[in-house]
Amino acid sequence: MNTPNEEMIIHIVRPKNCPFFTGIAREYDNTYPEDKLGNLMPKEEYKRAINRINDILHDSWPCCFIYYFFGFILGYLTFGLTCLIPWQWIKIGKNKMLKCIDIMNLDNFLPHGLFIEYQQSGCHRSCFYIRIKSDKDIESLERRQEALESASKKRTDE
Repeated sequence: MNTPNEEMIIHIVRPKNCPFFTGIAREYDNTYPEDKLGNLMPKEEYKRAINRINDILHDSWPCCFIYYFFGFILGYLTFGLTCLIPWQWIKIGKNKMLKCIDIMNLDNFLPHGLFIEYQQSGCHRSCFYIRIKSDKDIESLERRQEALESASKKRTDE
């Protein structure tokens, strides 16, 4: 993904803690930027949206014992293969989060003229950009919605 146009970015939501080696973090900062979003989006709606993202990630994040024991301690003995166990859980959480972001854009952000987008750069960095919506954002959301609908239709037909 490319970084959105700097002039359109209103706020960057950064991770609260150290990310997993794939770049996604367990929790993102839900502090309301009054100076940036005060006139655009209500505080409660913003916090509810970011907390929803955090809840999805918390639900899919492996517990500390499994995360450290299988992922890292046994990783040396298995040449890194046990890192796939926590990675798989985090991958599922990331996919759920991306679907949730599409829904939140339609329900929470687009009505206020905003758009939220997950951005990952490299292996150890990720954030969310909240920016002014553009026509491309609406078109990409419509394409993703159509793809989801056709995939679910195929499943019901089978």
